[in-house]
Parts: sequence; C-alpha cells; structure tokens
Amino acid sequence: MTAGVTGVFWLPRKALANSTMLHSGAHAVPISAAAGAWGTLAAAYAEATATMVRVMAEIGVGLQGVNGVAALAKLAGFTGWTETMAAEAAIVGTKAAANATAYGVAALVMPSPVEIAAVYAARSGAGTPWPENRSAATRRASSVTSSRATRSSQ
Repeated sequence: MTAGVTGVFWLPRKALANSTMLHSGAHAVPISAAAGAWGTLAAAYAEATATMVRVMAEIGVGLQGVNGVAALAKLAGFTGWTETMAAEAAIVGTKAAANATAYGVAALVMPSPVEIAAVYAARSGAGTPWPENRSAATRRASSVTSSRATRSSQ
C-alpha cells in the first residue's frame, strides 16, 4: 500500500468519510490566509535585511576602529539571520499556497457526501454489494478466480 504525499494511506478510508472531512470546515481559506501572512513576513524580513545593510554601510563609514569592527561583526550575524528568515518564510508561504491549491482541486474532484449517498442508494436499490461489504472468503475467491482468468488468457 502506498502512502500519499501527506503520509496517509487514503485507500482504506471510505469515500464518504473522506468527502465529509474535505467538504466540511473552513476549506482552504485559512491556508490561503496563512500563505499571504508568510509572504508578508518574508517581505518584512527582506526589508529588515536591506535596512541592516544600509546601517552597516553607514557604521562602516562613520565608526572606524575597534568599536566599528565589533559593531559590524555583531550586525553581520543579525543581517545573515534576517536574510535566512526571509528566504524560509518565502518557502513556507509558497508551500502554504500550493497546499491551498491542492485542497481546492481535491474539493472540486471529490464527490460531495450527497453524491456519494446517491450512489450508495442506487447500488443498494440495484442489489449490487459494495466490494468492502463482501466477506473475506468471497474477496479471496474472487481474486483467485480473476488471477486464474488473467493467467489463462495470456
């Protein structure tokens, strides 16, 4: 069995449970808001980095000697940190936006609980059992029969 990108084994879960979870709640709105917030944070860190670079340039010109070198050394570490945080916040914002898009696509292609209930009703009315409702022995027999049929047709 293969896990999806989320690490969850989706196939054993029933369609109605997946659909209900996907179609209820706040949908992708909070994820989209988070993506925007991360983008804003990335811009703020980038602005802080630019400000620190300007401050360091002014310190380098105006404050020379041991104190100037010590101040620049301390500020260089902080500038590097703000630069890293800007990049990381941008990455998280991009991932959140992709997550919101994936949620929207999943919500579009996943049948609604009403649609799934209609299919259940139609199958029940037709007397066709669901594969997961068959007994384990029936499933094994069916799988052996189909594998024999496949081998004999080859």
